[in-house]
Amino acid sequence: MRDWTLPLAILLIQVALFFRLPLFPADWLIPNDLPGYHLPLSTHIVESLRAGRFPLWDNTTYCGFPFYANVQTQLFYPGAWPFFAAGWALGAERMLDVLEWQVALHVWLGEVTAFLLARRGLGATVPVALLGATVFQLGGFFASQAQHVGVVSTAAWLPWIWLAAVDGSARRASVGLAMAWLAGYPAAAMVAGASGGLIAAMSGRGIAYAKGAAWAAALAAVQLLPALELTNWAGARDKAAYTGTGGGVP
Repeated sequence: MRDWTLPLAILLIQVALFFRLPLFPADWLIPNDLPGYHLPLSTHIVESLRAGRFPLWDNTTYCGFPFYANVQTQLFYPGAWPFFAAGWALGAERMLDVLEWQVALHVWLGEVTAFLLARRGLGATVPVALLGATVFQLGGFFASQAQHVGVVSTAAWLPWIWLAAVDGSARRASVGLAMAWLAGYPAAAMVAGASGGLIAAMSGRGIAYAKGAAWAAALAAVQLLPALELTNWAGARDKAAYTGTGGGVP
């Protein structure tokens, strides 16, 4: 671990430099969905907590809405709660700044897990692992998805899941997969889980990975079951039928 201190510091500095404009000057922000969609969700959580109630319900959407059933709220994602706490302490008016830090620090988490995968899972040297983590961190995916908190938070766990698939750790797989599902973007979690399963099968670690996936499903059920129930009641599920296009995904 001693030889990791400098590489991890370098990776953190890279993130700070990449996100320097939204993180530090007051007149820059990450645009589009971050302030337009994720900010209202996080603000509702923070304001509810400051009022002494857990945000299970949103009475401002339609005639009321089961807030906890929306996976993109990250209400049950442990990685979001330090930032909810920061919003609670700083005030809801600072929540956009907090979300920008959440995005940046999750990108750093992604590069740390990528470094861990390269070193422990693939046996790479420190310089090679540092290069791989840098490519993963500063590549087009995170740069283009910075406005989507759930996408970034989910993708940060992808190398961790792959490491679990390579070394056959059911415990590591359960943690990574559960965190990915709770992080707020099921499409990315599906990709992470399926690709990890493929790697595990090719590595002869399929049984251990399957055990981890089963535990992850149990851990993430607090979010997934309400979301599935809500989906059954959602009109968007039948969009392809009533628009007559025949396309779309439920």
